[in-house]
Amino acid sequence: MATFELGSLGSSLLEVREGTGTLEQLYQDFYTAAGNAETYMSKTGSDPYTYSIHGNRELELESGVTLNITNTGDTLQWDSRTGSDSPVIDHQRGAVLNIGEGVTIDFDTSITRTWYSISYFEGTTNFQGTSSNPITLKNLFSLYIYNREGELHTWDYVNIEDGSYSTYNGLLQLYYTNNSQNENSFTNIYISETISPTTSSARGLGLAIYGDWSKTTLNNITIDGTYYGAKFEGAICKLSNLTIKNTYGDPIYDTYNCGWLPKWYYNPDIANEDSMFYNSFNQPKVTFDNCTFQDNKQSGGNYQFYYSKASIIKLKDCTFSYTLGGVSGRGISSYYGTKCLLEGTQTYNNISIDRYWYYNGSIHWTKTLDLTVEDVSGNPIEGASITIQQSQGYERETLYSDSNGEVLDVFGDLPVFVEKIEVNFRIFYSVFKPLEPEHPAETYIFYHERPNYRTYI
Repeated sequence: MATFELGSLGSSLLEVREGTGTLEQLYQDFYTAAGNAETYMSKTGSDPYTYSIHGNRELELESGVTLNITNTGDTLQWDSRTGSDSPVIDHQRGAVLNIGEGVTIDFDTSITRTWYSISYFEGTTNFQGTSSNPITLKNLFSLYIYNREGELHTWDYVNIEDGSYSTYNGLLQLYYTNNSQNENSFTNIYISETISPTTSSARGLGLAIYGDWSKTTLNNITIDGTYYGAKFEGAICKLSNLTIKNTYGDPIYDTYNCGWLPKWYYNPDIANEDSMFYNSFNQPKVTFDNCTFQDNKQSGGNYQFYYSKASIIKLKDCTFSYTLGGVSGRGISSYYGTKCLLEGTQTYNNISIDRYWYYNGSIHWTKTLDLTVEDVSGNPIEGASITIQQSQGYERETLYSDSNGEVLDVFGDLPVFVEKIEVNFRIFYSVFKPLEPEHPAETYIFYHERPNYRTYI
């Protein structure tokens, strides 16, 4: 009796409609359906095994399918491709794909680097490698990950190697869809070019994030030797312990319209500009926390964080390094209206120009605000709408308190407010002046340091 219910089986499609089982059981079902022949998939080796899908066949996993590729060391590969294929894997909503430690998925063993090999993941994915035995996904054009309602993606210790075609498409692409906010997790991900690292022949843009992934954990991701590093469009996300190193082209290929940026703000010549988060809630932005940018843009310039456009970016305790001899390049580049917020301590190693801004980009040094909302009995108030205004009118923002009464940003971090703007290198325009705000006592809640904010409930 077959484990899986199969649909159309032909030269371009292998349709799996329903069932739960292993890759070995799927191979057996394909073998039986072909009249006891390896027409669609073959199996070689001894445990662990190599399973090969022949030609340009798409593997389609429909709703109701759970496929477990969990035998340690197994390989699933496409071994005789003759052209582009989009998708290679079509993992639809309602399907579940589980991949275990040491498993390799090779999307194109020919390694011609001239064909598309796109895969779509709209259902639940659970890819669980280990530090000593990671999962490997290689020879691919792009993995499209969709944030669909009710579908979770949990990846740990996954290596993504070698783009197969363009320099511009993200090898790992996170797409925001249908206003879904899932607590996905991508941790210990290593994205690299191993064939021609850090050269004009390198392929791929390591990571691309589109839309709101504010509830997703993105921790300890490394991008190494790809043509471009990362790209963000309309993104709201936090990356912790990210490393981008040894890129040939731009380490930040683009940030466009990320966070909340309805208008220019903090023009030193205008005393009462609205803040960058005006009419937004809980400070949406792209946050880089304890991230490292090293030996990037080796095609020329040696720029480490380059470049951003029309976005709100926060850099907290990040490191920018050049280790290839001498002193060279730039640390942070803020371009085309980007508001780059600095929190904590940024470290610059062998960098000629620590911070650089151009075309209305700007650098802002910030302080955090630690605020808790309580009732008269000292109990935390959840869901309180807090409007915070800086004493001279520069900042006016709205945030909400959480279940502990804490007022935090969209990622659960302390919100930041601009202390000073760097108008020339190490020359600052001070936003805060030592003025005591006037406000009725009943509106006062708590101030982090000097009471430079008016706070209302």
